[in-house]
Amino acid sequence: MSPLPEILFDVARNPFLAVGLPIGLGALSGYVTGQSTRSNWFKTLTPPPGNPPREAFGPVSDNDNKHS
Repeated sequence: MSPLPEILFDVARNPFLAVGLPIGLGALSGYVTGQSTRSNWFKTLTPPPGNPPREAFGPVSDNDNKHS
């Protein structure tokens, strides 16, 4: 007898759920995270001491301004 509920094994055996569930949950968490990083709260955070300047990262630092 397994300590895990049988439903967990059934989900893992179904290819649509085994692939679609992680992708769907990942997309949902990415959407929520993206909303918070574009908020005023995130933009007004004070960087910690020793934080490198934005120019140190080259073209990568320009991409985050395109979403605003």
